[in-house]
Amino acid sequence: MKRFKLPASEVRAFSNSFFGGDVIDRPLVEFIRSLKGRFHTGLISNAWNGMRDFLTRERIIDAFDTVIISAEVRVMKPDAKIFELALTQAGVRANESLFVDDLAVNIEACEKAGMKGILFRDPQEVLKELNQLLKTN
Repeated sequence: MKRFKLPASEVRAFSNSFFGGDVIDRPLVEFIRSLKGRFHTGLISNAWNGMRDFLTRERIIDAFDTVIISAEVRVMKPDAKIFELALTQAGVRANESLFVDDLAVNIEACEKAGMKGILFRDPQEVLKELNQLLKTN
C-alpha cells in the first residue's frame, strides 16, 4: 500500500474490511496437518505477497509440506503452470494428487493437468470425501 501512500492505520482497516469475511476452517487445517508423514500436503493460493506471513502468524503454514503463492511465483490458478510447479516442488505425479478448491474453473484446470479435483462446497462433505479417497479412517 506504499504505492498508494496510505498510512498504516488505513492499510490495516482496509485489510480487516477486505478479508473480514474469510474464516479459517481450523478442523480442516487440523485434518491436513494429520496427513503429514503419510501424504505430502500442499497449498496453492491465488494470494498477495503477505500471505506467507499470514499463514505463519496463524500457525497454518506448518500443516503443508509445499506452499505455492501466486504473487510469489507470478502465475495464478487456473493456469496449468501453477499446478506443474506445485507437482514439481512436491515431487509427485499428477495422477497421485488430489486438489481441493472452491472454484469449478480451478477444479477443471487441475483435472486437465491430470490431478483428481474436489470442489469445496461444505467443510464436512470435503472431509468425508477426503477420508474416503485417502482411507484415513
